[in-house]
Amino acid sequence: MRRARTPTSPYRALAHHPANGQLADSASLIRSFNVETNPARPIRPSPLTASTFPDMPLDLVDRMRSFPLFMSASDDFLIAIGKYLRPQGDEAKAMYWLVRGVVAVTSRDGEAIYAELKPGSFFGEIGVLMNMPRTATIIARTKCLLLVLKKEDLQLELPKFPDMEKAIRHEAHERLTITAKKRQESGRVIKLQNRQIGAREAVPGEVATGEEGVIRDGGVINNKKRKSPSPGALEDPAAGSALGSGLVNVRQTLRELPLFSALPPDILHFLGMSAQPKTYSPFTDIIRQGTLGNEIYFIVRGEAEVIHEAPESQIQKSAKRSSLIRPRLKQGQYFGEVASLGLSQKRTATVRSITVVECLMINGEALDELWKRCPSSLREQVEETARNRIRKDDTEDVEMIDVGNAAGDGEPATPVRATPQVIFTTPSKPASPIKVESEQLVPKDPDPYLSVDMENLRNRRRASLAPPTPPNDSPNTPTANGVRPRMIDTTTPIKFAVPAMSSPDSEGPTKKARLSTKSSYFDEEESMSLPDDILITIFQHLNAVDLFVLRRLSSHWLKVLSTSPKLCHHVDLSSYNRRVTDDTLIRGLAPFLGHRPISVDVSNCFHITDEGFSSFWKLCGKNVKIWRMKSVWEVSANQILEMSDHAKSLEEVDWSNCRKVGDNLLARVVGWVVPDHPPQKQVVIASSAARLRGQRQPTQTVTLPPPGTVIGCPKLKRLNLSYCKHITDRSMAHMAAHASSRLQSLSLTRCTSITDAGFQSWAPFRFVNLSHLCLADCTYLSDNAIVALVNAAKALTHLDLSFCCALSDTATEVVALGLPHLRELKMAFCGSAISDNSLACIALHLNDLERLSVRGCVRVTSAGVESVLEGCGRLAWADISQCRNLEGWVEKGGVNRWGYDEKTARISGLDVKNMSLIPPSGTRNRRARRPVIFVTMRQWVSNQNGLDKLRLVDAPEPSELKEGEVLVKIHSVSLNFRDTEVCMGLYGHHKSIDPNGEIVPTSDCCGSVVRLGPGAGDSGLKEGDRVVSTFVQTHLTGQILEKDLGEHGMGLPLNGCLTQYRVFPAYGLIKAPDYLTDEEAACLPVAAVTAWMSINTFQPIGQPLRGKDKVVLLQGTGGVSIAGLQTAKALGMTAIITSSSDEKLERAKKLGADYTINYKTTPNWDEEVLKLTSGRGVDIILECGGTRTLGKSFRCIAFGGLISAIGYLSGKEDAIGASFNANVLALSRNVTFKGIINGPKDRFEEALLLYKEKQIRPVVDRTFQFEQADEALKYLFSGAHFGKVVVKVQ
Repeated sequence: MRRARTPTSPYRALAHHPANGQLADSASLIRSFNVETNPARPIRPSPLTASTFPDMPLDLVDRMRSFPLFMSASDDFLIAIGKYLRPQGDEAKAMYWLVRGVVAVTSRDGEAIYAELKPGSFFGEIGVLMNMPRTATIIARTKCLLLVLKKEDLQLELPKFPDMEKAIRHEAHERLTITAKKRQESGRVIKLQNRQIGAREAVPGEVATGEEGVIRDGGVINNKKRKSPSPGALEDPAAGSALGSGLVNVRQTLRELPLFSALPPDILHFLGMSAQPKTYSPFTDIIRQGTLGNEIYFIVRGEAEVIHEAPESQIQKSAKRSSLIRPRLKQGQYFGEVASLGLSQKRTATVRSITVVECLMINGEALDELWKRCPSSLREQVEETARNRIRKDDTEDVEMIDVGNAAGDGEPATPVRATPQVIFTTPSKPASPIKVESEQLVPKDPDPYLSVDMENLRNRRRASLAPPTPPNDSPNTPTANGVRPRMIDTTTPIKFAVPAMSSPDSEGPTKKARLSTKSSYFDEEESMSLPDDILITIFQHLNAVDLFVLRRLSSHWLKVLSTSPKLCHHVDLSSYNRRVTDDTLIRGLAPFLGHRPISVDVSNCFHITDEGFSSFWKLCGKNVKIWRMKSVWEVSANQILEMSDHAKSLEEVDWSNCRKVGDNLLARVVGWVVPDHPPQKQVVIASSAARLRGQRQPTQTVTLPPPGTVIGCPKLKRLNLSYCKHITDRSMAHMAAHASSRLQSLSLTRCTSITDAGFQSWAPFRFVNLSHLCLADCTYLSDNAIVALVNAAKALTHLDLSFCCALSDTATEVVALGLPHLRELKMAFCGSAISDNSLACIALHLNDLERLSVRGCVRVTSAGVESVLEGCGRLAWADISQCRNLEGWVEKGGVNRWGYDEKTARISGLDVKNMSLIPPSGTRNRRARRPVIFVTMRQWVSNQNGLDKLRLVDAPEPSELKEGEVLVKIHSVSLNFRDTEVCMGLYGHHKSIDPNGEIVPTSDCCGSVVRLGPGAGDSGLKEGDRVVSTFVQTHLTGQILEKDLGEHGMGLPLNGCLTQYRVFPAYGLIKAPDYLTDEEAACLPVAAVTAWMSINTFQPIGQPLRGKDKVVLLQGTGGVSIAGLQTAKALGMTAIITSSSDEKLERAKKLGADYTINYKTTPNWDEEVLKLTSGRGVDIILECGGTRTLGKSFRCIAFGGLISAIGYLSGKEDAIGASFNANVLALSRNVTFKGIINGPKDRFEEALLLYKEKQIRPVVDRTFQFEQADEALKYLFSGAHFGKVVVKVQ
């Protein structure tokens, strides 16, 4: 009787039958296999919580790293690829990872089975990477769960990693080439067998056969016809071709050979493409002694023996069985090099296969090319090996020692490092092929969601509810510092092990030695394990996050890292701000760190809310002394207060730009000591509702803390409250009354709610320990505040009053007189407070001054600077950038007389601290002093290696102007998508541009003329004029030339505008419209001109297209598209615009868009365009998308229309299925397809006429400060903007 079957689990069906016909997202499907109610849930803990990759199990991450194409991939690439992994079900061409189940690799008709793939295998990558049909058919043998990486997703991410893309494509090309050669070689093998180039005579003994047959003439003859494999009984994958099935990474195989381990990737690629796969059946001669040939063979799989045949004239001396012992070659070893190097005219020995042998053969032509490309030492090494193999007397028996015993009586026959190891065995059945089962590689539970063989257990015990017992690690499993060795997985490249060898002196059959389960490698590791104190000393140099990751390596390390009181004192999560979430803190970091942290930095971790913050400080905040949480917006004041109450030893807090910080919170944290108070009174708490009802008012006694109780953090010394707009004068008074004796540092940058009254409350108190005070951008402070401040804080050594515009010379003189210990004074852009007289006062009284900033102070002249340099003998750094009246002094060598420009000193590597300088003649004090480092100008530079690698550096202001040049002070810069490509090193599709070296990025700016060079006045420009730049400086009219773009393009190849001053040729500037702001005018050069040319490129100048019958389609809501929308509506045209955001489409409607289409909710937007135009199509398309939009653009363009190619936001590679005949599409609609690279200067001026006539104002989405230019570029690259992104320089 059949036993009852248990109900089917909904989780088992989830991977094959999505609910409601909708495919679940990958994250939910992955998590569903880890639910406690799921009977298929793994018995071992899920590694989901241990992975640092979102929604990707740790085992799956490791498996992706073992995938041959991704072995050298960075974490960023794996994260980018991982977000596209999803369960099977998409119809797009894709590559697959087998997570659970079994699949068969078959021929097209399914009759021949090439291999069987188990969990952890991959397939489909050849068709995806090489754009070719599938090379085999994959049939599921059991229920399977697959992860799918679609071709379009991979190709979307690959261009961002050019080195990775090159490596992946080379690897795929090598695998495809080997597979193709293998199939061709298979046909030739059959012909060779038909010709009966026979098997040699076997060593006496029995022959093990796989099927019924007879032995004839020393060979195995099988007359039984092979049947197609049964679907129920699959072949052992090990019996298939390792090369033909793609299980061997060819490049990794070559690299594993000591001979090729140090070769560069290009030579390995050449070898991989040149290698020819060869397969030999058992007892087949691979090479024969005395034959010609110059190929070298590398064994990939199987075993062969080396036979030295005696001359016919020699009589065999004995027939002992020891004479039948022959050296053997296994995988990872090579042969044939003696003849290939010319050391012998013919083969010196015969190599015969014992089992099925698969080799990689490299022919003579490839070897000749290899010797030319590789170092000479490689050829010398092979020649030495070959010479060692040639014996002086070939007639005598060859005695070879075991490689492992090379230190015995003599030197080894071949060098151990560079040559294959020769193995001697005496099998019990000498004629039988030897199958070493211990070396068979089987996947060891690669399923990250299911226990070992769970599927097979369930098939055998269908009605049993008892869970299978998971395999336990042997207690004898070796460990080194607690690390257990990983099991071997066949998805990883083949590792060539050193096999054991038997004695060559044995007379009879010997048993195979039992191998120890503990490898010698791990024995050595265990004996070399480091003591815990040394490990802890090493770990102290790592960040807490690195230690959190390392804890997964072993249980021993987990114990050390989780319990050692010497670790995890400094926790800095600011660099991981985008990945730190509440869940990360609650489940991972907080339990791991415990009470060990002394300083914590969670700045810019904007994902943290009260839930995660609360758990974090409760577990980790008890002993914290420094807590930095800049720009953590979602944490409430109550949680910050509770955190502070919990950490009584708190000494420093950074709450800059925390929106919830106000007077009440600050007062509670700064704290106070409860004074003596009068007897407690009963307080009546009035209730309006009770009063209306005539009820008696309740009374309540307020209990006050006993006198002497300490409230808050009594050790708090350093406060950073920058940009906390809710801090008012009340907080200033509280700090003066209760913290004046302990405050050491206070930053109040841009706390604009603080007035003079706040500092006047400081007057009765003395801040004896306050040394650092920053009041930058406190614009409402006047001289009265400075007077009170100076009287209260006499010990100040560092004072920052930058941008305090309401101050006067009196404030500067008070500072100079009242703060004699001042070592750093910053008064940038305090124009009314800095003059030559106030500088003279500084020179007279501040003798300890070391650093001074008067950046942008327009009243400063050379006399004031010279007086400071003479009077302040310890001055080592001075920022005089943007001081207009100092330009002449700088040009005449003032900087060089007193010191060095900062950038020059940094590049030259000058040790200014240990240098001395004699002041110039004419000064009162000419004693030797340290040179002064001057800052004259600042600019952003990029090495074209990433948006996060931009650097803000100091640079000398331009001094000499050549004929026709103009010095421009940059006010605002607008950004374009091209600028992000330049900074990331991706702007290389114009062959005339060399994308290398350091560059000042961006091309669009608005500024004012500072000085004119000789002849520049003829252009009509004069000092003070507002001007905008042109994109290609020499493109004045007509079509652009390759030379113009390759030599005169702004932002590459020329330095761009992201600097404070720049020299332009007069013909490269245009006067800015008066009605536009600096930010709006900076948006014109690229966006406005490109949009104008996209519409009017074929129109005569002065005759733009007009009329409502002209329909324009605009793709996206970036700078060019929005400029195109404004231009089209100003010319009276009908405008259709697309976007993926309904919010942006609403904003576009307000700008005049006639029709809007959300291409995310309307994927077939081309059909919608045809509906809106009654089937006619649009006249002009501003094509910004590229590969994913061009086909649809051709389908919705009107007959005779214009497609203006502007950008490629969807990528530079063709999308999957985007193979269309452009000729047919263009002819069918009579389309003009035109690339638009901005426009000439005369068309720019033409566009400005329309702008002035219609008073068009460019749309500025967001403005960043100059110091935030790198953040501005990242924001633009994110695609969240609408219109233009601008950087305000000055």
